[in-house]
Amino acid sequence: SYGFIYVPNTHTEITYDQFCKYILKQQPKQNNMEKKIIGYKLKDAYLHLKEVAADIGNYNRGYDVQKFLLTEEDKTAYNGIQALKKAGVLDLWFEPVYKDEYKIGDWVVVKSINQGGSGNGIYEDNLVSQLYKKDYNNASGKLSEHADFSVKEQRAYYNIIKDHIIRKATPEEVKKALIEEAIKRGFKEGVIFEYKEQSRGESTLKGKINSGLEVEYFKEHNLGWRILSRGQGVIYSDKWGWAEILPSYPQITINSYKGEFFDWGVKFGCAEINKGTFIELKDLCGEHTHQNREIESVTIGKGTFTKDQIKLIAEYYLNK
Repeated sequence: SYGFIYVPNTHTEITYDQFCKYILKQQPKQNNMEKKIIGYKLKDAYLHLKEVAADIGNYNRGYDVQKFLLTEEDKTAYNGIQALKKAGVLDLWFEPVYKDEYKIGDWVVVKSINQGGSGNGIYEDNLVSQLYKKDYNNASGKLSEHADFSVKEQRAYYNIIKDHIIRKATPEEVKKALIEEAIKRGFKEGVIFEYKEQSRGESTLKGKINSGLEVEYFKEHNLGWRILSRGQGVIYSDKWGWAEILPSYPQITINSYKGEFFDWGVKFGCAEINKGTFIELKDLCGEHTHQNREIESVTIGKGTFTKDQIKLIAEYYLNK
C-alpha cells in the first residue's frame, strides 16, 4: 500500500539543496573554489513579500530589499541579513550575489567619491562604464600607482581600484549607457558613418542612420555589445570601438580650395556661389534634358564644376 501526504495550497516550494539543509539538516560540502558572497537580493517569485522581508530584517519601509544587500559595507544590510537568516527565510526568499572577477572590457557599475570611491575623482553615483587598462588615455585621479583599471565618465577617464567596482552592469544598464554615449557623439538620424566589420575578413564599410538605434550582444567573433543602425551599419562594437562620423556635406575641391557649405550656398576660397545656382544647373544638366546631354562641366567664375559635382551640391541642399 502507498501512503499520501496532503500538501495545502499555502505550501512553499523549496529546492533539493534547501531540503537537504533544512529538513535533513545536512551541512553543504565546502568548496574552496566557491565565489565569495557579497550580499543577497530578493528572488522574483517573492517580490510580493518585500515589505514582510523588510519587517523581519528590521529595515524601514523605504529600504529596497530587492537590491543588493551588501554585507561588507552596509551595516543596516548586514544586520538585516542576520535577522532574515535567523528567521529561516534568507535562503528561501533571497539568492546570493557573488563577487565577480573583472577584466578589461567588462561593463561594470562603479562607486563615486560620495559612495566610497575615495581618490577616483568620479562624481556620478553608480557610474556604468567599460573597464579600460589603468592610466588609459591619460586617466586622472590619485590612484595611478595602485590602480587596477580605468573607467570613463563623460569625456574623461579615471583610475580605479577593484574595490570601487560595485558589480557587473545588467544588460539594461549597458544598453542605456551605450545609447546615451551614441547620442553624445552625434549619432542621429541622417548621419553617415564609416565602420569596421568582419564577415569574410576585416573590412571598412559605410553606413547611414535612417530611423533609430538597436543595441544587441553578439558572442560571434568576440564582437560583444554592438549598436546597430536600423538603416544600415554598425555604430559601435566592443571589438572595433566607435564608428567615424563622416561629413554630411559633399567633399568637393575646386582650384585647390575645399568647399565650405553654408545655409545660403558654397564658398571655395574667396568665391561665393549661391545654392540656387547649383539647383538650376542640376536641372539644366539633367539627363531628361535632351538638348543638354553633352554638357559635362560648367565654369562659374574661375572654377570649373563637373556635372556630377553640380548634382552632389544641388542634392545636398534639396535634401537638407
